[in-house]
Amino acid sequence: GSSEEPGSSQEPGSSQEPGSSQEPGSSQEPGSSQAPGSSQEPGSSQAPNSSQTPSSSETPNSSQTPGSSQAPGSSQTPGSSQAPAAQKVGAKFTVSKNNYKVTKSGKAPTVEFTGTKNTGKTIKIPDTVKDKNGVVYKVTTVGKNAVKGKKKVTGITVGKNVTNIKDNAFANCTKLTKVTINSTVLATIGKAVFSGDKKLGTITIKSAKLKTVGKNALKGTKKNIKIKVPKKQVKAYKGLFKNKGQKNYKVSK
Repeated sequence: GSSEEPGSSQEPGSSQEPGSSQEPGSSQEPGSSQAPGSSQEPGSSQAPNSSQTPSSSETPNSSQTPGSSQAPGSSQTPGSSQAPAAQKVGAKFTVSKNNYKVTKSGKAPTVEFTGTKNTGKTIKIPDTVKDKNGVVYKVTTVGKNAVKGKKKVTGITVGKNVTNIKDNAFANCTKLTKVTINSTVLATIGKAVFSGDKKLGTITIKSAKLKTVGKNALKGTKKNIKIKVPKKQVKAYKGLFKNKGQKNYKVSK
C-alpha cells in the first residue's frame, strides 16, 4: 500500500506540472485534455483562440449582425430603396391619368396638379401622389387651366394639402355642378377659376386661411350660387367674393 502511494507520488504531474495539478477545476471544466494542453504549449494562443472563437463568432457576429449588416443595411436600404430621392424641381410625371410637376424637392417634396386625361364625370385631386420610384409628394397647387373645358365633368374634389388654385383652373366646365375643396390650408383662388361654369351651384371651402380671390372667379356661374365656408369666416368670405363676377351669391356655414 505504501509502495503504491509513492507510485501515485511518482506521477508528478502535480509536482512537475503544478499548473495541471493546481488547476484541476480548469482541466475538468473546459476539458482535462484541452485546457491543460492549451495552458502548456499554445495556452496563450489557444486560450485566446477559445476566447477569440466565442468573441469572433458571438461578439463580432452579434456586432456584425446588428452593427455591420443590420445597421448599415437598414441605413442603406431605406436610403436607396425605401426612401429614394425626390425628382428635381420642374420634373413632370403622370399617375392614374393625372399630370404633375415637381415644385419642391428634398425631404418634404411637393407637386402641382397640372392637368388630367380623365374623361369621367368626377375629378379628384388627391392629397398626395407617389411617383414610380416610390417617393410621396404632397399636392399643394392646382395649376392654370388644369381642368379647363372638361365638358363632361359634373364634380371636382380638391385634396387637403392644396394652398393655391391658379387662374382658370376649373373654367368652362359647362356641366360642373359642385366643387368641394377639402383643404384647410387654401390661401389663394386665382382669376376666373370658376368662370363659365354655368351650372355650378355649390362650392364648399373648408379652409379658414383663404386670403385672396381673383378677378372674375365666379363670372358666368349659376345665379344664387352657394358658397359654404367655416362658420367663423362667413363675414370675411362674403367680402372676398364680392365683385368677383357674380352679383347673386350666398356665403354660409
